[in-house]
Amino acid sequence: MKKILLIISVVIFSVYLMLYISPYFVKNYFNKHSEELIGRKAFLEKLSFNPFNGKVHSENFTVYEQEDSTQFSGFASLDININFLKMVTGNFQFEEVALDSPYVHVVNRTGNFNFDDLLVSENPEEEGVEESTIAFEILNFRMDKGIVTYYETEIDHEVVMDDLSLELPRFAYNSESANMDIKLVINKTGHLTVKNDYYPSQNKLDARLSLRGLKLDIIKPYLSDYVISEDFEGVSGGDVRIVGIFGQETNVNIDGKAWVTQLTVKDTAQSPVIEADSIMVSLKNIDVFKERYEVGRVYAENFKMRFDMLDSTNNMMVMFAPMLEEGETESASNDTVPTQVNETEYYYSIDTFLVVNSSMKYRDYALDEYFEYNITEIAALADNIRSDSQEAKLSSTGVLNVQGNYNANLIFDPNKPLDFSLDFVVKGFQMEDLSPFSMTYAGHPIFEGNLVYSGKTTVKDGIMDSENKITVYDLEVGKRVSKNVLYVLPLKFGVFLLKDKNGVVNLDLPMEGNLYDPQFKVWPIVWQIIKQNLDKVVSAPGKLLANVFGMKEEDINYVEFEPLDSLVMEEQQKSLDNLMVLMDKKPGLLVELSYYEPDQIESMNLAIYEAKNKYLSEQLGINMEGNVKADERIADNDIHFINFMKGRLLLNNPELDSAQLVQSPDSLALELIGMENVLPQAKLLETARRENIIHYISTKDSSKINKFSFVELEEIPKIPIDKSGFVVTFDVE
Repeated sequence: MKKILLIISVVIFSVYLMLYISPYFVKNYFNKHSEELIGRKAFLEKLSFNPFNGKVHSENFTVYEQEDSTQFSGFASLDININFLKMVTGNFQFEEVALDSPYVHVVNRTGNFNFDDLLVSENPEEEGVEESTIAFEILNFRMDKGIVTYYETEIDHEVVMDDLSLELPRFAYNSESANMDIKLVINKTGHLTVKNDYYPSQNKLDARLSLRGLKLDIIKPYLSDYVISEDFEGVSGGDVRIVGIFGQETNVNIDGKAWVTQLTVKDTAQSPVIEADSIMVSLKNIDVFKERYEVGRVYAENFKMRFDMLDSTNNMMVMFAPMLEEGETESASNDTVPTQVNETEYYYSIDTFLVVNSSMKYRDYALDEYFEYNITEIAALADNIRSDSQEAKLSSTGVLNVQGNYNANLIFDPNKPLDFSLDFVVKGFQMEDLSPFSMTYAGHPIFEGNLVYSGKTTVKDGIMDSENKITVYDLEVGKRVSKNVLYVLPLKFGVFLLKDKNGVVNLDLPMEGNLYDPQFKVWPIVWQIIKQNLDKVVSAPGKLLANVFGMKEEDINYVEFEPLDSLVMEEQQKSLDNLMVLMDKKPGLLVELSYYEPDQIESMNLAIYEAKNKYLSEQLGINMEGNVKADERIADNDIHFINFMKGRLLLNNPELDSAQLVQSPDSLALELIGMENVLPQAKLLETARRENIIHYISTKDSSKINKFSFVELEEIPKIPIDKSGFVVTFDVE
């Protein structure tokens, strides 16, 4: 009996001894034949097994890159406790598994990963072979200090996930559930915690993710296909729950909240274009597979945007050029290649959209003078935005360059957000802020003015229709200081004329156009409309002034005289008095008087006058003094008078024939007396009329004499005139 026990003891000791020393041989064999076994060079520094307590211990395991000495993956130590008693029943139980400092370096070489050769390819011949179920149970799996690095060679970008820890209390082939906790740090700042509950029988995953402090520069290299920016900064976080059921019908639902703080997007000049203290999104239910995106709340605080207008483009179009080019390419492709319609019902909703304490900076470098405009204290609110609704509303308020404010209401179609209707009200807008625009487009500076604006703009299929009513108080425009302008506008004079009796300017500016037309630009169109309004006013200032102040246009646009009269009589006084009344009502008004003699009417009348004097003196022996009109004994068409003029012309020029003498009486008189003889008299008549006008004004109100000026006539008057006189034009001081 003792011999049998001795033999059994020796056998057991030998078995335990073999188990104890076997790791040494296993380790050496693996190190020598690792390429045959796994296709890679690998090295295990230490492997031990304690057959008494079932503990396996290994240290410093390394797998190298394919055909390379660079480390791919490995770990510092791995400890496994095996329950041998369970193995007797055919159940493999690992009571405790501890993995310390594992690491893996993943490299993406344009879609080819450095682990592709390690993946087991499916063998078509083995399809249909039923896999046997292995009874296993893992208790208390723990991993600490793990590191995962991901490197993309194409964009030279690396993501590091370290301090990776994982806890799995129990997982078995027949588990009803498996609970696993994961913690890791992404790029040194982003702390991610994942709590997973997995139910194998239901193929259901319930995961709760909590992220804090992840810097957004991690995604910067992936934005180059969409945005041209020099820097993309910010810190992200969130608490999200993901519930997924996997099978023939996969459902994945996501809810929770996510946020970004200290967001900054910089352009290539390292200048911030978009900033925000915080942006928060509350997710009600995101069903990716059914394309349903239900958002509870979108909230942004202290959101800032900078819009720069350049010569032929703007900073937003430059920044988002890759995205816009891709959209144009897709649009062109869709025009030629029919696309398959997605039959999945797409749905989105936003319960509340709220922006507070935000601002926008507008800078224009396309003008002759740098222009900057700031809209601050922007608040925007929209409720119940749904893709299955045909209408959504958004309201917004803000402060315009410190002094003004606006209130806007936007109604748009969620399915076609570029189709919208906008009601806009502005108060307290300071017109001098627009001086760089007026200098560039019209050459006039704007000194002051308080604007009240209301308008309604609708856009349908890219066609814009806009009605705008503008009222400006105390508007003051300077004289034109630049001739190199896009529109030659009499802006100062036009504004002066547009002011009503209270000094208020009222304008209607309708606009329309195709937003998709590259030639359509708002500011040039605005100035073109202003030009049309000003041209209309300036071309007939008398009409406008007469209507405003209850006068007749003909009483203020022409001061006429009866032929050969030079005295300022009742009719002329009426016109001059009205002009002086206008000066009182519109301080700064200047009057220019241009002498006009239609069809040489005064020369003709002077010639008739001299011809009649000659007729009376030579034929009748009567010496006439004064105006021939006082003597009604001789009419212009008197046959004797006409024959007298013809006889004298034939006497002076015997070569004339009778046909050349068939002319009107005044033409015969002018030919008889000679233009060279009547012109000096006509000039004297003009001078006398001018002096009499000056005298009357001085007598009536001497303070206004310097507001009247006599200028040369620049063009034939468009109004019907049959008597000599002075054409009235207006100007402003």
